[in-house]
Amino acid sequence: MSIYLQGVTFAEQEVTPADDGAACAARQSDGVLTGCTMSAVGSTLTLGAGLIIACGRIVRVAAAQSIPVTGALSGYARLRLTLDMSATATETEFYQVRLDVDYASSRDGFDTLTQQDVNAGGTVYQMVLCVVSLSSAGISGIVSRCGPSNARLAQTQVLLDKDDWSGGSQTVSVDGVHSGTAVFYSSGSEATREAYLAADVHISAQGEGTLTFLCASTPAVDIPVNIALG
Repeated sequence: MSIYLQGVTFAEQEVTPADDGAACAARQSDGVLTGCTMSAVGSTLTLGAGLIIACGRIVRVAAAQSIPVTGALSGYARLRLTLDMSATATETEFYQVRLDVDYASSRDGFDTLTQQDVNAGGTVYQMVLCVVSLSSAGISGIVSRCGPSNARLAQTQVLLDKDDWSGGSQTVSVDGVHSGTAVFYSSGSEATREAYLAADVHISAQGEGTLTFLCASTPAVDIPVNIALG
């Protein structure tokens, strides 16, 4: 019996926006790709031209945008980028991306962002472009802004079996590890973090597809460890 799958990045096949967005989201974090400088004068916030990536979807700011921030005389305002897949998108009309401003009395008082996976059937995804402080004279400062998009690290989890320690050492297999790979690691669960820290678990060596861990004292429990490869 033959089972045929649907091609995506193959000759004469269709790459949908969701396919491309999912691939981009797996490789890149939300953030600025190019340009998109931010400045403020009086009650006007200016977003410069450039490219932004949000949930793997690339948004072009074709020309500088002037955004009025006039809804409050104190506290904070937040500039949000919203992707709305339910809005119109044709060759001549496009409304699936918009900018809006909301307000809060404190930096942690804003409404929770809606972040549905728009590459897997979700409708709305929001990200914050910047937060500004307000006074009676208008915008008093930009207190935070969206940073550059970064490449996502390959991640996996390994289990350090309590019975596999030998002389305070344990070697596990990890796909993608080489002698020069940047490796970042941390305790894999809240339940075992205390044992992880008490045993002083740490990486002592790495080889082709392997990581060797050492411990100061043998843990009495299995310890999951999160691994990210740079």
